[in-house]
Amino acid sequence: MPTKKADSSPRARKNAKKSSKNSASATTERSRAGSSKSTKLSSRAVLREVEPGSTVECTHCGERVKFQAKMRHKQVICNVYVGRRWDRVEHFHAPCYDEADAPYGEPDTTPPIRLPKSARAAEAAKAS
Repeated sequence: MPTKKADSSPRARKNAKKSSKNSASATTERSRAGSSKSTKLSSRAVLREVEPGSTVECTHCGERVKFQAKMRHKQVICNVYVGRRWDRVEHFHAPCYDEADAPYGEPDTTPPIRLPKSARAAEAAKAS
């Protein structure tokens, strides 16, 4: 029985690439939807130190979330989504967030990634 020879024309190769791309993206979408870790954007909270120059007010108590060099106060920063769109950022004193019954879930305590000064300078130069 003769075997069918694969078409090696440029058009056939292009169609084969397009077909494999479409099936790969469909697979990716299915695996994301079925995965245990959702990619849906939702409100979330992180615990961070209050940084110098902070001028925000606590959403719960209304007082300023202020930096004190010797105290190292913590704040909870929340990205709030309404529907599937980002809406605002809310700041809380760490104790106030607990008093408010953690409205955006348990805060993530993973430390932020700090870039070296040279990398920050390069990013700033690229942005301007």
